[in-house]
Order: sequence, then structure tokens, then C-alpha cells
Amino acid sequence: MSSDGGGYIDCNRNGLICDIDGNPLSESRSSNNNITIDQTRINEHTSGSYWKVLLYVPNCMGYLRVLLAFYGYHASMQEEHNRALNMWIAASVLDLFDGMAARRLNQCSQFGVVLDVIADNILRSVVWISIIMIEDDHGDVSGIRRCIWTAIIFLEWITMFCSQMKASRSQDNHWKDMTQTQPPFWVHGVFKNNFRTPPGILAIYGLFIAPIGTYVFYADQVWPKQLLPEHAVFVFLVISYLGRVLSASVELWICIDYFDGMIKTERNHRSKKQS
Repeated sequence: MSSDGGGYIDCNRNGLICDIDGNPLSESRSSNNNITIDQTRINEHTSGSYWKVLLYVPNCMGYLRVLLAFYGYHASMQEEHNRALNMWIAASVLDLFDGMAARRLNQCSQFGVVLDVIADNILRSVVWISIIMIEDDHGDVSGIRRCIWTAIIFLEWITMFCSQMKASRSQDNHWKDMTQTQPPFWVHGVFKNNFRTPPGILAIYGLFIAPIGTYVFYADQVWPKQLLPEHAVFVFLVISYLGRVLSASVELWICIDYFDGMIKTERNHRSKKQS
């Protein structure tokens, strides 16, 4: 799960759908505000705008975020924990501005949406992996903790796969509008008003702060520990894990919903063939 921030909220947040040249596309809204993209017009622009799309400002920010994530990972392996933390925070801050840049510059693109999610997942994955490596170096290895952190990494990538596959098979532009079933109340509460609700804020907070907060908790002599009392760091970390549990429940529902729809579709196709 990601935010705009991570791909869940993108340049479509204000109802503006752009083609890969940044021009608004025709759109139609149903009673539940679903948005339909004119996919034909997107395809017509693709051939002549390939490099232009790759060099969009928000996409270049995405490439930089990936580089910062891996540079932070390298610094962590060198036990330069403050430098690693600064690189990851810089990547997270950039994530706050790429969506705004896409809208302001009319540089929205489907490639940018996918790149945004990939950059988010890479950032969080390298932080979780770095935490596991710190645990190994200290010899304080908990099998349960390592399994949980590893499971989080795989869950995020599987969720990305399911959401993007769902998007590619639908006329709708955003995967949030492509659910096979009515979402449960907690999923609806997270997604409502583009995450601008207490559950949504908590879920996004946990999604991004849990890995970085865990790194701060286990790393030696990092600057947040010097600025904040130890109990404050612990409280922030506990809240972030509550949010991460909430976001994990949403991710699991997305995956289950996708596979459930896939199985039902295959069953319907077999029934039609037999009839």
C-alpha cells in the first residue's frame, strides 16, 4: 500500500486525468465518482512521447528517490546510520512533492504512477532489509521479528502486483475503483476522502514511519535519539506499528479481493464454455 506519497493518491486526486503529454483527457463519472480514461488517446500519444515521458520532472524525482534509497542502504552497510537515515528522509520528502509537480506541470502519466509505487516499495524494502542486517550485526536476532519484517516486504510487493494487474484489466484509471466486492468498513475508512481521515492518516503514518522508526530504534547514535527522549521514540514507534497493522489489513484485503475476482472470472469463463 502506498500513498501520494506511494501511488495510492496520484495526479488524479483532484479529478484531473491527463494523458502522457499532460493534456486533460475526457472523463466520465458514475454515481460513485469512478473515472474512466480514454485509453485510445493515451495509446495514440505513446509512440511520439516516449522519451518525453521518461524525462518528466516528477519521473526524474522518482529516479532520484530510488538512487537515494540505495545510497542510504549502502551507507547503512557501512554503519553510517545518520547518513543512511538522512538519505531515506530526503527520498520520503521528495515523495511529497512529485504528485504536486505532476499536477502543477501537467505531467501526469501512467508510467509516473507505477514509478511512484515502485520507488516507495524500494525505499521501504531497503529500510526493512537494513534493519534485519543491523539485528544480525548486533547478534540480537529474533526469528519472529525477522519473519514479520520480511513478510511486510513481500506483502507490499504482492499488493503492488495485484493492484497494478487490476488496473491493467480495467477501463478505470485508479485501482481503488476496481474492487470486486464492497470493501469492509475499515478499508473504506482508510480510503475515504483520499486518506484524509483518522484511519487513513494512521495507515499512511504506519506505512512510512514504521520502517524508519524501527531503524532509528535499533541503530546506534542516530540524531533522532539525541533530539528526543527514548520514551518518546518508543511511543512514536508503537503508534506507527498500530498504523502498519491497519495498512497491512488493507493490503491483505486488496490481495484477497484480486485473487477472488480472478478465480471467479476463470470459473465464469469455464461455465460459458461448457454451456
